Amino acid sequence: MEIKEIILGGIKLYIKVYKLKEMPKEDYNRIIKRSETETDSILEDVGKIIDNVKEQGDNALVEYTKKFENVTIYKDKIQVTPEEIKEAYNKVDKETIEAIKFLADNVKKFHSAQMPNKMWGMEITPGLVAGQTIIPLDRVGCYVPGGRGWFPSAVMMSVLPAKVAGVPEVIVCTPSASDGTVPAGTLVACDVCGADTIYRVGGSQAIAAMTYGTQTIQKVRKITGPGSKWVLAAFKNSSRSSRNWNFSWAR
Repeated sequence: MEIKEIILGGIKLYIKVYKLKEMPKEDYNRIIKRSETETDSILEDVGKIIDNVKEQGDNALVEYTKKFENVTIYKDKIQVTPEEIKEAYNKVDKETIEAIKFLADNVKKFHSAQMPNKMWGMEITPGLVAGQTIIPLDRVGCYVPGGRGWFPSAVMMSVLPAKVAGVPEVIVCTPSASDGTVPAGTLVACDVCGADTIYRVGGSQAIAAMTYGTQTIQKVRKITGPGSKWVLAAFKNSSRSSRNWNFSWAR
């Protein structure tokens, strides 16, 4: 471990830098194995959920939402309507809305600064030109956790990088509240960040739906976002079996 000094915005900061190859084996194994330890015991059960979503589509989403969350949703109401999003602004105080917009703007600026040139080329030898073109993925999915509250930061850290990268369609899956509605704060954050479609589905069934598609939810090229161990297990299971999985915003 070494300590590096950097100047950021005129402020002196000290950052601890750890080199993976120099870490003690015990610490290395603990970090690498952490997610496996949390999800290995449920991988088989999650695999069954994923298979059922692949076969039954929306019916499985309705079934598992009732079974795991005790929330009733309907096949024709899986997608959040524009009217619900508009009404959400009336349920969140103006100060919070302004805070969401302020934070989203900062996150957008940061990721915009990370964007590489979309196309570049160089002459390798006289007459021989080689280069690269970056093409955004056509559709990506973002998982936003729910349950005990709503998490605008999860929306910003997943939706905004995709939108900045130029992804034309960004969808969000997030669990419903006990009454079957999506928390107003989540809807406002999704709208501010530019999510194109929002679905009231959570858990491993949501990851399966975005990976393989259902009658309502189209499959995506990449999925990102935090979640419970059931969500993490679904990420792992789907990444092993789906050819549509991709770990970058562009190709």
